[in-house]
This record gives sequence, C-alpha cells and structure tokens, in this order.
Amino acid sequence: MDVLLKGFGRLDLKALNEYYEGFMMLNGEMIQMDLNFENKTIDASKINSVEKIFDTIATFDEKNRMYISQNCNSKTENNIGKQIKNYIEKTAITPINSKEVFLEVDENIAGKLQLKRIGFFLNDSDLEMSFDYAIGHDLKGCFVVVHTDKDGSLFEIELEC
Repeated sequence: MDVLLKGFGRLDLKALNEYYEGFMMLNGEMIQMDLNFENKTIDASKINSVEKIFDTIATFDEKNRMYISQNCNSKTENNIGKQIKNYIEKTAITPINSKEVFLEVDENIAGKLQLKRIGFFLNDSDLEMSFDYAIGHDLKGCFVVVHTDKDGSLFEIELEC
C-alpha cells in the first residue's frame, strides 16, 4: 500500500526503507526532516500521525523552546547553558564575539536557537521525535537536541557536538 507523505513523497508501507530524508518550511526557514523506521512495514495510522504533526510543528517548536529555557534556568548541575560553556572552555573556542555567546547562553538561548532538523522515529508501539537546534556561528556543529514523544512530552534535552 502506497501513501503520499508531505515532505517525503510516496512511501510503500509494505516495503519501507530504514531512512528517508525530506524538507519542510517553518517560519520562512528550510528544515531538514529524517524519517526512520524500525521495521520494513508499518500501519497506515502511524504515518497519519506523522502527517498530523506536520501541521503543528510550530507548536512543538514553541514547547521545545520553553523546555530549553526551563532547563537553562534550572539550578541543575548539568543544564544546557553550563554544558555549552564547558564545551567552549574544553575546546578552547574563541568565539568571534564571546560576550554575545555568553549572553545567548545565560539570558535567552531558546530564542536565539535555529531549528535545523526534525527526526521522526517510528516503531511498532510509538513515534518519537528529535529536534536539532543550532547554537550559532561560533559553535558550528553543536546542537541542542530535544527528544519528545508524539504529544510533545519531553524525554531529554542534550548537547551534541
């Protein structure tokens, strides 16, 4: 059975590849999407749940930014802001404007991040997602990654460099 999935094209639900790449526009920016399958077949209802999420990606983005802000403002030992500062110190990065980078980390990192990629991971029981946010020009290749379920409930926030 074939379905047409916005951003990815035609998928044969009885002979799936492990990985598909697609793109979507959000707030005037092109966002890369990855669609990952655990099995070679899947029920059409799972694909429909991905399609429904496309229409609400902006809401997921807002919620993720709230999670990131809460995490940065938390007093936990290893919040994202501290992880970014530690990465800068460990790698001896000299940002073009280090004052600006530290302001982003301390005051409003969530508002300055750019959503670059959304990963959809489908298996028999559920749909999980990851949202990769670029930190900025000075920390190219580093992303704040937010992992959620299909309803937007937070699993984890991490720094990937």
